[in-house]
Amino acid sequence: MAGPGPASRRSRRSEASSSSESALGTFDISNLDNRVVTPPRSLPLVTYRSDSDDDTKRLKALFGDAFERKAVELTSNIGIPTATVDASFRYSSTSGHMTAISLFKLGFDGDLDNPNTVYGRYSKTVNAGDDVGAHRYIKREDGKLLSPMVGTLGCWIEIKIKDRGWKKVGLTCYHVIRPCLDGFRMRVEEVEKHGKLVLRKPKKDSDLWAADIHGLKTEGSGGRLVEHPTRAKHNFTIEDRRERVERLESTGYPNDALDVKAGLDEAIAFFDGDNQLFGQVIFASGYMGRTRANGRLDWALISPRADRIGGNPLPSEDAWQAKKYDYGNIPVELKGNIRPQAHSIYELEGDNTLDKVVFKNGASTTCTKGVFSKVKTDCAIAEERYMLEEDHVPRQVEAGYKSREFAFISPDGVEGTFASRGDSGAVAWDQYGRVMGLLFTGQKPQQADKGYSLVTPIEDVFQDIMDKSEGSILGIRIPTDGGDEDVEMA
Repeated sequence: MAGPGPASRRSRRSEASSSSESALGTFDISNLDNRVVTPPRSLPLVTYRSDSDDDTKRLKALFGDAFERKAVELTSNIGIPTATVDASFRYSSTSGHMTAISLFKLGFDGDLDNPNTVYGRYSKTVNAGDDVGAHRYIKREDGKLLSPMVGTLGCWIEIKIKDRGWKKVGLTCYHVIRPCLDGFRMRVEEVEKHGKLVLRKPKKDSDLWAADIHGLKTEGSGGRLVEHPTRAKHNFTIEDRRERVERLESTGYPNDALDVKAGLDEAIAFFDGDNQLFGQVIFASGYMGRTRANGRLDWALISPRADRIGGNPLPSEDAWQAKKYDYGNIPVELKGNIRPQAHSIYELEGDNTLDKVVFKNGASTTCTKGVFSKVKTDCAIAEERYMLEEDHVPRQVEAGYKSREFAFISPDGVEGTFASRGDSGAVAWDQYGRVMGLLFTGQKPQQADKGYSLVTPIEDVFQDIMDKSEGSILGIRIPTDGGDEDVEMA
């Protein structure tokens, strides 16, 4: 869900291919509709909730007919979908919804929980659930710069490398790191009054072209760099803090303005010193891998800078309460770290004695709860279509184009979705923090109240990593607090 899970282009019911139900969805896992063109422009806007529709009129007076397009262009790929931006021009804010003016600045208000900004100091270490993305801008065909998609560091794992021992690496999704590779291309197409970002097929024989088909091997160490915090979040954070400084100075709070300014300068210096560089992608699945049940394999391993290695902390009780979860919907275990696997997602299909819920912590929606769905999803990825058109691409691509996936939805009584844009790469765990799967995408069907997210069983991910290593990786484990109690998959 580089980013994020992302919204689908379409969804419809189809006949089940087995005794269980299935739904067919075409997914766009690159979140192209809502990407941020960066660096963002400085805009003379304030941020607040209003009971008037005058905000929209004021913005149109300031920015002309292009206002709605600018709003879409500045909407983050990890926050607000285009449909929400469009709705802001049609409905009043009297019920407490974001107004057009606050939406235009993505709700940069201290009282709003906005995942697009980084509050507090930038962390030197990177933890499970943090945002990750390519360590570079993407240059569109029209010459403008584009922030690469944002995804999630699912967790830290340790791999046992032949003749070298154990090494700690970060786990995320392959599609999150695709913009790291040479050959990633995008263009803009006019669609009504908005510009639509369209992902082009990779340049032929480029690194990305080869990686999509064959996966990314450890050979060839050039490029492939990943960062945290991502430049999308950084740029929004800088604009937010600049606006706060101006507001505090203009309203007579010079000392508070100095404090915010110090944080602003520190954040700028963090990026100026290239301290956001997190590590390098060393191994990835590509798009052709499938599980034993024809599920999709979409994973990547990041070798970190030594000074950026963090941990796998579980969200605290305060984090769940901030999401307005009641005690009946939060996990049993709220302390410590993500733990090794105890049960498989495959077991949820038939064992009614198991608790069929999972939890995750993503860069976009933070900590959420999901419920196992008996409806399995037949999934096709839009970014793979180009491979069906090329003569030299292996024929099994066409046969395996559609995969069949486990789906999770939000429980009744809980607002929001289980995952959204930017949560791709998050790991799902059970009530006790024991890892179960890797989240890679999702969608919200038209006219549906809730979306669903697709999760690959973690044992399938680990097995594929070892299989693709051709004997170089002998084991994989989730680090635990005790170290000696780590559970190894070998």
